Amino acid sequence: MVFCIAVLTITLIWAAAIYTYAVKHDISVDLSPVLTFVSVAFGGELLMCLMKRIFAKSTKEEETE
Repeated sequence: MVFCIAVLTITLIWAAAIYTYAVKHDISVDLSPVLTFVSVAFGGELLMCLMKRIFAKSTKEEETE
């Protein structure tokens, strides 16, 4: 889970740096395919980890039954 958050953060910083460089040097750059892929892949993984935690059964409940 920490890895997914780190990848998303590093990608955001990378994209901001590339876009800032492009604006300063009047270059056209389109980062939307890369950002879309990274956000879907790692954001989806974070969502699945969240669902796993929400719907997981507690071990204490299983012991009392």
